Amino acid sequence: MTDKERDDSINNLFNRLGDLNKSLTAISEQNKTIFNTLKDIDKAINGNGRPGLIERVTTLETQSSGANKNVTVVGWLITTLVAIYAAFFKHTN
Repeated sequence: MTDKERDDSINNLFNRLGDLNKSLTAISEQNKTIFNTLKDIDKAINGNGRPGLIERVTTLETQSSGANKNVTVVGWLITTLVAIYAAFFKHTN
């Protein structure tokens, strides 16, 4: 191998390393962007010092469950009162 071929080979290697460095830098920037996006999504879901989406959904489910129980109790009371009325008070036409 001549000196010129060796120099060309080394220059070619440095050029390829430079291209690889540019690619890795671009990937690193993309990773930073993705990380920031994921951090924002995590804040929205879990909250950042205030209730996040999960907490709000849990609260709504709890309130909904309580409301369903109240509706069930009220429905049961109304049905019982109607049954008692029908049993003890006769209607005449």
